[in-house]
Amino acid sequence: MMIRRKNGDGTIREIRKNGKICYQALSPLNNQHRLSLGVYPSKRAANDAIEGFKRNPAAFSFMTFEQLYEAWADEVDMLRNDPYVYSYCSSLHQKRVVCISKKDIVRCINSAHKVDAAGKKVHASSNTKQKMKSFFNRIFDHAVLKGIIKENIARDIPLNFSEKQSGRIQRFSKDEIKILWEQVDNPYTSYIAIPVLMCLYHGISGSQIVRVKKTDLHFDRTISVPIDTCGEYIHPIPVHPKLYAIVTEPSLNSKSDSLFPDEFGNEMTYDVFRGRYQKVLN
Repeated sequence: MMIRRKNGDGTIREIRKNGKICYQALSPLNNQHRLSLGVYPSKRAANDAIEGFKRNPAAFSFMTFEQLYEAWADEVDMLRNDPYVYSYCSSLHQKRVVCISKKDIVRCINSAHKVDAAGKKVHASSNTKQKMKSFFNRIFDHAVLKGIIKENIARDIPLNFSEKQSGRIQRFSKDEIKILWEQVDNPYTSYIAIPVLMCLYHGISGSQIVRVKKTDLHFDRTISVPIDTCGEYIHPIPVHPKLYAIVTEPSLNSKSDSLFPDEFGNEMTYDVFRGRYQKVLN
């Protein structure tokens, strides 16, 4: 049974569900199509749903986070790491975008994990969690642009996700740190010793330090550290006094924009960084 409102203003359909009479709310016609707004126990509740849809159609969007990601991937040039980061967001994949709250996002990041090909649960590192925060910023910006949500709640979430300490984390010994300082004056190894010391003294990851540009070092003795390649930054970090005096040395004769280029003056990749500092310690 159809309970019509005024022409083109939505429809209420009387249906039976589990032996009970319920009322399905249908949106006003749009390109000869109606959208189901849900099933309600009373005509009044169904009517209220239609009125709510008219005030804010996006609030009744049934687009899931997975569908948003697929649409976003079709329309923008995603970053190389985005599919990898998305794999850690499984707790949100089937959740309606309009129903995702700040608490959902924080819980997703804090407990982020994925299951690998062997069926083993892999927990996200602190660096991956930082990338997830940037990922959420950008994908929800797209949702706002498309009118799916009114505001980007992800941007109000503070970035304070830290790695839990465990006995398996490899730390530098005092002797190894001493070796690094000894290499600072060596023209053949200073290019890697200095950025490694920057990581140790400031809690910066290797994948972040290799993306720091010359322009990210400021005159107030602070440095801006990129979270990933999309231009998102952690708040400026004060540089250790001993390091500030030498932090620009690797890039003095380099044409690269990188603050820490490789031994040839070119932008250093993370793989090069990881391999070189192992050689320095050995």
